[in-house]
Amino acid sequence: MTENIKRRALCLTALTLTAVSDDANGIEELTPFQELCGAFRPLYIYRVIHILHCAFTGLLMRFHYMAPYSRPITSRCYVSTFRTICDSFREVISEEVENSLRTINIHQFLFFPAFQQNMPLMYELLKCWDSTEDGFKIKDHLLKFTTDEVAVLTGLPNTGAEIIWHNELLGVVLSTELKSEMGQLSRSTDDATMLKTFISFVVSNLFFPLNSLKTPRRLVSIASSLEEFSSINWAWTLREFMVNEFNRMATKLATEKPLGYINGFLPLLLVMFLEHVNVNTPRNPDSRPRFLRWEGNTNIFYSSEKAAHLVATLKEKHIVYILDGLSAEEADLVHADLTSFQPPPSPLKQKSHEPSDLPPAKKIRIKTSQKQKSLEHELPYEGKEEFQAAKAFAQPEWLSHLEERMHNLIDAVSRKIQKDIEDRIDKIEDNLQRVEGNVDDLQYKFINHCLQCPVDPERTTAESSSSSTESSHESVEQPLAKWKRLRKFTPTVDEEPPIPMDEQLPTTTEQEATPLGNESPPIPMDEQPPTTIEQEATPLGDESPPITTIQDVIFSSGNVILTRRDIDHILLDDCLDNFHIDAYAFFVDRKTKAFPAIYQPYLYISPIHRINELYIDLIKCFDADITKWRINIVRGTPTQSNSFDCGMFVCKYMEKVVVKDKVDWSAYKYWQNEMLRYRADFAYQILLEGETVELKHVKKRIESAAKAH
Repeated sequence: MTENIKRRALCLTALTLTAVSDDANGIEELTPFQELCGAFRPLYIYRVIHILHCAFTGLLMRFHYMAPYSRPITSRCYVSTFRTICDSFREVISEEVENSLRTINIHQFLFFPAFQQNMPLMYELLKCWDSTEDGFKIKDHLLKFTTDEVAVLTGLPNTGAEIIWHNELLGVVLSTELKSEMGQLSRSTDDATMLKTFISFVVSNLFFPLNSLKTPRRLVSIASSLEEFSSINWAWTLREFMVNEFNRMATKLATEKPLGYINGFLPLLLVMFLEHVNVNTPRNPDSRPRFLRWEGNTNIFYSSEKAAHLVATLKEKHIVYILDGLSAEEADLVHADLTSFQPPPSPLKQKSHEPSDLPPAKKIRIKTSQKQKSLEHELPYEGKEEFQAAKAFAQPEWLSHLEERMHNLIDAVSRKIQKDIEDRIDKIEDNLQRVEGNVDDLQYKFINHCLQCPVDPERTTAESSSSSTESSHESVEQPLAKWKRLRKFTPTVDEEPPIPMDEQLPTTTEQEATPLGNESPPIPMDEQPPTTIEQEATPLGDESPPITTIQDVIFSSGNVILTRRDIDHILLDDCLDNFHIDAYAFFVDRKTKAFPAIYQPYLYISPIHRINELYIDLIKCFDADITKWRINIVRGTPTQSNSFDCGMFVCKYMEKVVVKDKVDWSAYKYWQNEMLRYRADFAYQILLEGETVELKHVKKRIESAAKAH
């Protein structure tokens, strides 16, 4: 097309040249100046030709390329570049490295053909993909895309652990960086580095090239250990990854959305097409694995028109449903017998042994209206049962493999459920033992306290008190119940003098007497015993929950209440509770309101464990699998090195993530060494905040005492 455009431009310039020559020849008398210019006429004519040629060529080319070609689909798997790098790599590796590559079955990829991408052909094949059958429907015939197929085409054995590559967490290493590392290898590089770099290069640039150019974190450990690499079923992993991509493309085609990038080993689809559609002849028919048969066919390319015409005009005789010429090595890759890949002979093509005592066959008369009907399906043939049995026996090995996978999945799920149940039972037993010990301890202390207290014979009613079993930190943990715990305050009343005691007992309950009848005069008491558990006295017959007294509260905000014992949990090496974290969120919220230009708006949900428990309870209520959601992970964040500073780390994370500017986590990598100071600062903030509440309470007591006098 470009040559035609240039030819037309030359014709136009020739016509213009003729007109210029005619005008020059039409001059009868020339002046000396015109005669001098005539000497430069050839140069002038050549200049005119060049200018007109460039102008017309540019104009026509502009109209020709006004609608540029756009790829229907794009891939980052460039096997031509991959082969060039592999050729350079083969020149510097040693024999030991080659033997190691043969041991892990990837030596053949050093010779992968440098195919062109053939995106128009790939687009036409993807339009034939059937998501329900996991295969390509061409001319109403299905070409199954199985794991055994991938094993035979690539030479990777169909054995080992199965990995879902889509679920692997991505790291920061890019596939382009691994490509650059391949170019830096030399003969002086040690064998371990060569093996690790080449394995990483093959997996990231050939097996699983991604549009984002990122690589999974697990790739580092896989490339560093030959045993781990050999333990993976790469044939199954490749097939599962490609099926996922094919299904994604099919969904976009159904909704008429642009396809964009397709990830994965897309040249494998081209090899499958060449093997199953015999429109091209391989240059090396005896080479194995199968992609090596097409080493000399790297110039195969189909334009959009040719690819669409090829797929539309394919005949059934051109389609090969079962690969022929299967070698013993290929059978070992899939652990199957050679006969399982060969269709059973049809009895229709075999001669049956006719008995000699049968009468001669009579001619069958067919009417004119019945000549178009086929009688083949009505004719009986021998060996029908044997043919059906042989056909059933020749089913591919993927059926048995699928059955084995189902059994393995059922066993894995059963073991996981059993382990979860055992863990829950152990946790319940531990909590039950803890509660029983707390109850026994409280009962013993209560009896000793009652024995030390004198009894007033004139008192007509018995004092009753209700106490909680233990503080919130030692209660039984119940999902979705802990966060509903409510704490109440008793109204401020005039306190009665304490009951005298011989000596002070370390008790864990605080009691407040509430008489039922006439109020008796208070009994003097030397010193009130220290209390650590919130309690409120209730009348007999009232089953209301215990109420916290205001004297034991250090900090309160909404449903968040911190007592003196909670301060001890902060100052000592102990885990923080939800109420500690809620209190820290209160201080962070007050700081964000004071400095709105520094902090960004955020949403805080309390308690933090509620989201996890809610997800566990509702895990079967929705079809969406949130484990596949994309999670952005921040690298370089400080981490704890013990088992009890997790709550304090959560508080510090919360303080930093609400800042508008980007946080430089490298400046906080020594948080663990400063945990004691952070705990002391937190306790000081709580005490400073609680000082105001205590002063208000003391002031109210003084006012009530003044009114009484």
